[in-house]
Amino acid sequence: MVGVEAASRMIVRISSVAKRAAEIQRALEIEMKQEVFDRVVRTISGAFDYANRFETPEERREAFANRLRILAVNVNGEGDQAEQNHPYLESKPSPCN
Repeated sequence: MVGVEAASRMIVRISSVAKRAAEIQRALEIEMKQEVFDRVVRTISGAFDYANRFETPEERREAFANRLRILAVNVNGEGDQAEQNHPYLESKPSPCN
């Protein structure tokens, strides 16, 4: 009987640990989603800031669209290097100071 009780307690402990591990995993997933969301918001905000450096509305729209294309490239998994090597930025007009 003692073996059955010990096994039962061990199962309860394992179940408790598994439940806690699942809670931690969910919390990490939520945190990671929040980090991604924050990064997207910063990128869009930066795109607005960048676009506002240009004089004409057409230049602003083009600059903003180019920055959003970079965001799409980054979201699709090409990483942070995508912005540095992105073809849309090579042909951008010079910002007016």
